[in-house]
Amino acid sequence: RALIELGKELQKELPDCLVIFISLNDKTRYEGGSSGMSGVEEVVMRIAWVLLGCWVDREKKQATFTAFCKEQMWKKEAFEEWLGSRKAILLVDELNQLPLTSKMGDDNLPSFLSKNFVAPEGRALIF
Repeated sequence: RALIELGKELQKELPDCLVIFISLNDKTRYEGGSSGMSGVEEVVMRIAWVLLGCWVDREKKQATFTAFCKEQMWKKEAFEEWLGSRKAILLVDELNQLPLTSKMGDDNLPSFLSKNFVAPEGRALIF
């Protein structure tokens, strides 16, 4: 709840900044790798879910998120291209649930988050 309220305040204070809140709990629960996605893919899919406005119907969120993930596949490269030089703050609830690397070894979550939300000017990561 605190991250949601912080996100609302940040959006008010920084209207030219994209504030994105994602959760690995609640209705878009991370289910221990059963989706077959890497940690990076789990984050990117939740960001896409939020940006496309799919989260609006909170009662059906888990079922529609699961369906969304079956119908869509957003790759990190496409997300990084879309993000470009936008100012953005990513708030993540329960980030500690995700694996740091994938079994394939090519999706390193800490590197992805650092490259896209920690290192660039005008960006932040809160978890």
